[in-house]
Amino acid sequence: MNTGDHFTGFISDEEIIRMFLARDERALQAVDSRYRPELLSAAKNILRSPEDAEECLQDTYLKTWNSIPPNQPDHLLYYMLKILKNQAVSSLRKQQAEKRIPRELIQTTDGLEEVLASGNTVEQAAESDEVRWILNEYLEQAPDDVRYLFLAVFVFDRPVTEAAQEMGLSRYRTKKKLMQIRTELEQLLRERGYEL
Repeated sequence: MNTGDHFTGFISDEEIIRMFLARDERALQAVDSRYRPELLSAAKNILRSPEDAEECLQDTYLKTWNSIPPNQPDHLLYYMLKILKNQAVSSLRKQQAEKRIPRELIQTTDGLEEVLASGNTVEQAAESDEVRWILNEYLEQAPDDVRYLFLAVFVFDRPVTEAAQEMGLSRYRTKKKLMQIRTELEQLLRERGYEL
């Protein structure tokens, strides 16, 4: 979706939301003018491809247009970031369905090496369709913050402190969430018959 000319000067979230509610297409121009750098940066951080990030951004604009109304978000940027992250995760899922689990995931999960091994090498376990399916199932059901943290730390190997800062969490709470993710994955793998 091409957003056309950019607005000059400041326009408030309230005014932009009023434009969305009135089905005024200038709302998309205003959003692009005000929040494009933040949204595009978030998309690039998840997808790592400028082309994929741009496509994700355009999809986010479309989803925002289609969801306001009926929704009337209090914080427009936060609302759009949530849509964008869901779009980016969906894009990653499609990419993962076409190839095996990234090697970086296996190298950065610490405790998961033992969980995945189950008598085989980690590489063999990572290539199995079942493990890939289990990880995808876990991400699909996980809350947005857990999904984002999983992708940021385990897939893209970003420092915990950087991920914590982006999420507005303390380093302690972020590490606690990472331990929760490991525990949940371990339990899920046990349920699927992996010997730990």
